[in-house]
Amino acid sequence: MSPLLALPAGLLAGLTGGLLTVPVRVVTHRTLVSEETTRIPEEYIFHRLGMATVLSVVANWVVALAIVVIALIGLAVGFVCLSLVVGTHLFTATPSLTDGAIIAGVAVLSLLPSAVVGVGLVFTGQEIAVRDKGVLDAIRGSWALTAGARGRLFLLAAVPVVVQIPLSFALFTALPRLPANVLTTIESTAISFLLIAIMARAYKQRIHATGASFRTGPLSE
Repeated sequence: MSPLLALPAGLLAGLTGGLLTVPVRVVTHRTLVSEETTRIPEEYIFHRLGMATVLSVVANWVVALAIVVIALIGLAVGFVCLSLVVGTHLFTATPSLTDGAIIAGVAVLSLLPSAVVGVGLVFTGQEIAVRDKGVLDAIRGSWALTAGARGRLFLLAAVPVVVQIPLSFALFTALPRLPANVLTTIESTAISFLLIAIMARAYKQRIHATGASFRTGPLSE
């Protein structure tokens, strides 16, 4: 395949695969947030699934774009400030261990605003799937629900990812490429489901802690 065709074909395949998983994720959100443990009620599958899928796709793009833009702005501001304070030698000479630590520290601090936004919007998908909210209302609802608990939510989301990274590295180090790819795919799927389950539990706890309720949606009380 021509390199000119490979990139759009890859992007199309990734986008199509991602779109196909969205309705499954919507039903998963509804089921895990509910009290159901033995079956998936029909209303969780058929209740406004098409609209919830479309809104979830739009919300995913809006949230991802917001995080990327804030991260880029943060990095730009952070390194401009760093260059003004310590000069440009960190970026032109071979950095020492101390210089590397300074650069890494500035990068981490610069990414904190995007991390805060990411955690603050972590319940956007649940708000759409479970409470029938639109994109902007879901974003506002997620931000309100995470207030006062963003540090704990960050740790809940970070721990599985921190475990996954060295495990994936170990698989590719110890195994041939094909079995490593297969096992990494299985591992990533399991981690993704674990994260959805953790966030579903956290979402339900935050709903009760903030006095909110499922007044609309398939779980309406």
